[in-house]
Amino acid sequence: MSVTAAGGFVAAGRAAGIKAGGGPDLALVATADRRPVPAAGVFTTNRATAAPVLVTRDHLAATAGRAAAVVLNSGNA
Repeated sequence: MSVTAAGGFVAAGRAAGIKAGGGPDLALVATADRRPVPAAGVFTTNRATAAPVLVTRDHLAATAGRAAAVVLNSGNA
C-alpha cells in the first residue's frame, strides 16, 4: 500500500483487519514536526452517533480545532 503525504506531513497505511479480505483499511497522517495545525471535521447529524465521532467532536472543541495527527479507517460503515 502506498500513502502520499503533502509537504510538512508524514503518512503511513496498513491492513488492520477491519475490511474483509485483509485489504488496506487504516492510515495515519501527522504533521512532520508534531505541532498541531488547523483541523476540521464533518460529522453525522444522526442522534445515534458512534463513540469515535463523539470523541473526535470533543477533541476538536477542546483544542480549538487543532490536531497534530489524524487516524483514518475504512471498511466498517
